[in-house]
Amino acid sequence: MNSKEFKDYIINKADKITALIDISDELNFSMGELIDIVKEVYNDEEKVSFINRFQKISIYSRKEILESINNCELKLKCILESDLLGKFGARDFVEVINTLSDKEKIDFLYNDKLKLLFNLDEYDYSKIIETLENDSMEDLLDDKEHLLSLIGNDLYRIKDYIITLQDEDERMDFADKYEMDLYNVTEILKSCSDEKKKEVLLSRKYSFNEYNIRDVLSEFDINNLLDFLQNNSAFLQENETGIYSIVEKLTEDKQVEFISKMDETNIKLEDKLKCLVVLNDEAKKRVDKTNMSDRYVQALEMSTIKSERVITKDLGKIIIDLDGDLNKYKGLDELIRIRPQDVPIEKHGRLIELAKICPNSEVHDNLGLTYSTTNEFINVENWIKEVIDGIQPNWSDVQKIAYIDNKIGKKVSYTPDFDTEVSDDASARALWKIVDSGYGVCNGIAQLEQYMLKLVGIEADIVSSKTHSFLKVKNINIPKKDGTYVNGDSILDPTWNLTAHRYDAYPNLFLRSYEEIRKFDILRDGTDRACHKNDELSATPTIEIEEEVLRDVYKSIGLAKDNGNFPIADMMKVSDEIAGKNIPLEQKVSEQLKLLQEMHPDFDKCQDSTISILAGNILDHPEMNFEKLVVNRVYNKRDKNKTPSVYVYCDIGNEQNIFFVAEPGKGEFIKLDKQNFIDNYECYEADMKKAKGIRPWEKGALDIEKDLNQISGNVADREEDK
Repeated sequence: MNSKEFKDYIINKADKITALIDISDELNFSMGELIDIVKEVYNDEEKVSFINRFQKISIYSRKEILESINNCELKLKCILESDLLGKFGARDFVEVINTLSDKEKIDFLYNDKLKLLFNLDEYDYSKIIETLENDSMEDLLDDKEHLLSLIGNDLYRIKDYIITLQDEDERMDFADKYEMDLYNVTEILKSCSDEKKKEVLLSRKYSFNEYNIRDVLSEFDINNLLDFLQNNSAFLQENETGIYSIVEKLTEDKQVEFISKMDETNIKLEDKLKCLVVLNDEAKKRVDKTNMSDRYVQALEMSTIKSERVITKDLGKIIIDLDGDLNKYKGLDELIRIRPQDVPIEKHGRLIELAKICPNSEVHDNLGLTYSTTNEFINVENWIKEVIDGIQPNWSDVQKIAYIDNKIGKKVSYTPDFDTEVSDDASARALWKIVDSGYGVCNGIAQLEQYMLKLVGIEADIVSSKTHSFLKVKNINIPKKDGTYVNGDSILDPTWNLTAHRYDAYPNLFLRSYEEIRKFDILRDGTDRACHKNDELSATPTIEIEEEVLRDVYKSIGLAKDNGNFPIADMMKVSDEIAGKNIPLEQKVSEQLKLLQEMHPDFDKCQDSTISILAGNILDHPEMNFEKLVVNRVYNKRDKNKTPSVYVYCDIGNEQNIFFVAEPGKGEFIKLDKQNFIDNYECYEADMKKAKGIRPWEKGALDIEKDLNQISGNVADREEDK
């Protein structure tokens, strides 16, 4: 009996199960055909009987029949009362449940007993929920606590549920109810009409960034988009959203349509030019150039960097032709990223010219943490040129390095608020920012010196440990005191040389071997700070300069005396005399501080180096015997910027405490009594943490406070320099 004959035979039988059993031996067709007949001919009760009676058919065939049952209550009952519960997997259950009505699905989702029996997870529930129709979906979304109990706080999935709702107001209401992040709010808004998008954007209810706004506006119909751009320029400016960034996000067809209509608007010429520049290649080919102005064609033909993002912060958008007419880039500042480290020195003049033509362009270094302004770039390049112009033609590479290292030390100080609640870590590493501001940290300072050395033909690599960055100078010829030379790699730490250069002292970390420089990481108690630890270096930087040769080098470029001593010796000689005077200790401190400010008037602007020279040298005399000495940084409580000031706290015994503070720009230390100091100044959170939450002048404070903020190196303790 074939399938057609069987169907005709069974269709009118009152007991279809018994009838099937009676003629089972006569059947001559596939199991799949039998299942199709059961699904078509059997009623719901007969299908349940079939599932329970014929246990040998596959679980998939039984599930197929189960899904065809119309009575939802009977369908669930069949699962629970047959052996299907033990054989179905979670996916099988979900597929069956998704054949139920919305009402039955909701009942299931609220039936804790059933949920326990079916053992579904968050993913399984999400596959059920996403099949709900509008009203049911809305009801479930309205019960936030229950929905979250089913799928957890999966905002991405919940966003997809919200988007299915018909009412746009409800979509946005649910976005608020579930406290959606900006990404998900943006995705929900993109699903709405242009009118709703416009309403929500202009309400400023959400803190959309430029990328959120761009993504929403790029979904607009072109006519609606043009209307929005014309009438809401203030909104775009307020949110730093360039029209070009929206156009670049458009589909190819929309880009072509936009360009064809943009001259009918009041959009500024420079914005139109940017839009032409950022079109994708295929759109550029399709744009009608008939009657197009030369300026438009020029923008359309500019070479661009291909990127999935609107603009890559370190690369920009336009490939600059430094050999061509730079005036064609006028007005395209936002699309330009100047990268001087990738440009030969002979073309740096062209970069400066470009920076003047496009003053709002960004200047990026190889660290890529933030950008410098063109004004900062031009100022610093002029300073660098002055430094390089000061190098004599007959100087050796070692002399050039010494000269540049010293100039950097005189110009840049270690960022005094580093590792505090107000520090700008990115700006402290931006090459041109740190010179223009006069403050930076180790990897930024190392990058600056690497850049300047490259300009004079000396190769150096930036090397980093876990906490510090410095330079490996490569293939350098270092003279020896016997008149010979040694060639190889050596280490230079421009950051730890800052204090020495600022105060005209011997630079401890100038052209050292790896073995020797690692010794500077070891404290007196044996603690290894591992600031220069980098095992990959151990085999290569093996050469170093001898002390006598270093003194001769610095003498030859006018930075050391004729006898090889460094100018700090003069200050330290007077400092020793003050320390030896038969006067009260408080008076000695006052005279020492006055000595410092007279010999180095900019002491208050190089706070970290000043802390180091005071704590490690000027006030560190055996004849100035303090009960406790602390030299560190504080800020004036009235200063919202919390600008660091150097302070000196001395416990001179007999419960006598003296305080001195030098605010930057004031040029002098001011003596304060304890209460006045406490009322006006406060420690940074980072320093409080290091001091276990106790201010240095409070009971229970740490005995030793000197090393809390000395990051720019110590001055060498050399007898001839005192």
